[in-house]
Amino acid sequence: MNKENVVVVVEGKNDYSRLKAIYPLMQIITTGGSAINEELIKNLNELSITNEIILFLDPDGPGRIIRKNLERELSKVSHAFLDINKAISKNKRKVGIEHAKEEDIRFALDNYYKPKKSFLYSFQDLYNWGLVGSKYSSYKRKFICQKLNIGYNNGKTFLSRLNMFSIDRKLLEKYIKEYDNDDPKKN
Repeated sequence: MNKENVVVVVEGKNDYSRLKAIYPLMQIITTGGSAINEELIKNLNELSITNEIILFLDPDGPGRIIRKNLERELSKVSHAFLDINKAISKNKRKVGIEHAKEEDIRFALDNYYKPKKSFLYSFQDLYNWGLVGSKYSSYKRKFICQKLNIGYNNGKTFLSRLNMFSIDRKLLEKYIKEYDNDDPKKN
């Protein structure tokens, strides 16, 4: 991630310090936690005029809430995701970007998603593939979310991200088959 005119948004000062250690010249803004204030929204909207805003938030409940709130408030944002298993502290009690290995952070920021307004998939597609509506749907979605590096989410958000990021149908079907072939009874 050596792009100019990019601002990366993280949750707190530890995430900020971790990214600065890897990318000393990167522009980084912290949300200061889940209480998003109007001044932050105003600043990010102003920055988005001349910069690309990338949300890189912790892969936990508060991080998902912050991502959802910022996505709703900002006119255009991109998304970088870190798998929760790669963001767990050594004592296994905390989750956050600051706990991730450098190569995992680099991968997430090198493979971020720019949203597009496309409608490639429907809820019926997800149902047909067993990604919603079966007792194993959440496991299948989790597997595919990890493969696509789009952060784990429920069926509605999963559908939104597939469309927003214009995920290639062949790639998605490849991962669905991979999951199905691994354990055919979990369909």
